[in-house]
Amino acid sequence: MCDEIRSESFGKSGPLIEIGKSISSQSCGLIVMYPIDCNAIFCNVLPAIGRADPRLEAVVVAALQILTWVKPAYTYDDQIERCLDLYEQDLHEVEAGSEDKKYFQERLKWLQEGIPQKYRFLFRGRDKPVFPETPPPPPKDSWLYGWRLWAEEVHKISAKWTRPIREEAPAGDYYDDNFHPELLTPLLWSTSDPLVEAFDQEAQGYYENSLGSKSVFPLKSARQVSEVLTDLRYLGECYRLHLKASSLERPLESGG
Repeated sequence: MCDEIRSESFGKSGPLIEIGKSISSQSCGLIVMYPIDCNAIFCNVLPAIGRADPRLEAVVVAALQILTWVKPAYTYDDQIERCLDLYEQDLHEVEAGSEDKKYFQERLKWLQEGIPQKYRFLFRGRDKPVFPETPPPPPKDSWLYGWRLWAEEVHKISAKWTRPIREEAPAGDYYDDNFHPELLTPLLWSTSDPLVEAFDQEAQGYYENSLGSKSVFPLKSARQVSEVLTDLRYLGECYRLHLKASSLERPLESGG
């Protein structure tokens, strides 16, 4: 059954799925184990799409938003706030005039000014996003063509997503260590900004310590089993679309 779910929801190369028991309560759960390596969607492609076709940018934004809506995740907005808190604390603790103080001041300035306000907090909506009208397709040899096809695919698939995926059980109840899977699909701004650097250090630390990344869906009733199977299908579709977007063509100037 687990192999069938994995194949149907995630594809042959997706996460492993198995049934396990909680350490504390001995209850059963469906455990999804993700690969540790990640692919990011670099959102600095959005201004490039907007310059070429503002209407297509609006559709792509809606597609990105609905992926975050169906699987509430740790987003770039969350990473900004986290790093602001960390750098402000570090800045408070270092000595005046030191190189470290200058380092943290520069990072704080970038966090506050480095991203256009238009692209801040794109992923904080609580309601299911509504897709605007899709513009006419660009030429097939244009780098924009792949983004339009992808947005259309998200629109079509997400029509059956009637609710967000429910929160899973704390994976620590099944395993001592866990690299939260929502960190594996971050919505980041560029390949070289301070947030990517901070995220990469954390991810590398987990990788070096050989910790896994797991979600646990508790199975306490026949009804819940049915709901979990639906959630897994949504989750598999969501991750596939995330990964597909991370490999779409973009202009060199977008830095992605």
